[in-house]
Amino acid sequence: MLISFTLENFKSFQDRTTLSLMARKSDRTLPGALIGQERGATSKHRLLPAVAIYGSNASGKTNLLLGLAYMRQAVLSSQSAWKSGTGTRVDPNASSTKRPSFFEVSFQTGGILYRYGFRTRLTHFEEEWLYSYPLGRERLLFKRTAKSVAKNGSELTAEYELETGPKLSGDKREHESSFRRTRENSLLLSSLSQDNQVESLRIEKWFRDRFITEIKLNVAAFDQGATSKLAHDHKNFKALLLPLLRAADPCISDIVIRKTPDDGEDANDALEDARRHKVSFVVVHNGKKAEIPFEKQSRGIKRLYALSAGMITALKFGKVCIVDELETSMHPHVASQLLALFQNKASNPKGAQLIFSTHETRLLNLQHLRRDQIWFCERDMEGLSSLFSLIEFSPRKDENFESGYLKGRYGAVPPAGIDPTWLTAINDKRLTIISEDDNG
Repeated sequence: MLISFTLENFKSFQDRTTLSLMARKSDRTLPGALIGQERGATSKHRLLPAVAIYGSNASGKTNLLLGLAYMRQAVLSSQSAWKSGTGTRVDPNASSTKRPSFFEVSFQTGGILYRYGFRTRLTHFEEEWLYSYPLGRERLLFKRTAKSVAKNGSELTAEYELETGPKLSGDKREHESSFRRTRENSLLLSSLSQDNQVESLRIEKWFRDRFITEIKLNVAAFDQGATSKLAHDHKNFKALLLPLLRAADPCISDIVIRKTPDDGEDANDALEDARRHKVSFVVVHNGKKAEIPFEKQSRGIKRLYALSAGMITALKFGKVCIVDELETSMHPHVASQLLALFQNKASNPKGAQLIFSTHETRLLNLQHLRRDQIWFCERDMEGLSSLFSLIEFSPRKDENFESGYLKGRYGAVPPAGIDPTWLTAINDKRLTIISEDDNG
């Protein structure tokens, strides 16, 4: 379960920014939406099953989600796939490229709370740390720090020091061996997990298995191919998929998935295998059935179909699902029903979490979201993004959040109106880019 995510100096975010999924004790609305701690956890705090991020276009909502995707990519790929000298693939704020970027998550797995993070520059990881809280107190597992960095032409030489805590599982000599093998653009966590160090394997597995990201950042993402593969290979998944699609189109009675022959190329590529499916929907009109190809379906149905793999998998196994612009091409009622699946213990018994950006203001009420589940993202005149919670405005229970947001009370909305000079320009008789003849 994710507790919080913090980033600094990444894309449009320059200052340190934290997204928290910890429920406020003072907010007692939608009590059924809260998820408890994992069995064995010492903390008594309740966590949120969903958070919504609002903001105008280009405010930084997607960049925040991309920060989570980047952190996951670094953990899973830095040691195994990134070559020495190719950098850390981070994207710092354009005005702060010489400053390090910062990423940190707090989360629970196996009943233990962990805090893991790293500080990185374009060329190398500068610092990395892992702490655990098995008894509610902070305990160092390891810390890796760059002592010196030198550059000779295109060659980068970095010297690191390693500090390990007494409770880090395994032999210290093996830890030091993993440490020596870790490149300047690799994470020690990734190296330790390759060598089967217990805590690092647990953290790596959490990033690999507990995150489902719909954000594309060179990471495996659930797309329509993944939905098709699951529906083709598992009949019970298809039984879960159909009711979601019928929420948008009650005429859909079945899904037909035909797998195309393997051409022999990339036979071991899971993503390519997922794409080798042809999908059509069986619809019923006036008692007659017709098979409609996926390509001829509405954008809303396509979008819902593509999201279904991640949504269902997250709910089934208690994972974190990250979605950018949840409501895109979908009716607000459908978007609210998807959110409701995470907010209800009956449909979310494993404590899955949904982190999503949205423009759908009709979700801004206590029937759909608690006050501590609503976040806003805003970009200032210098192009820098900031993130803040609705809680910071001390809203009343009976307050109309949708109206307040649209009126600009909480910020995070586009500047009101269009520049008045536009009216002068559109009525200028000298405007010749369009003629009545050209317009028909």
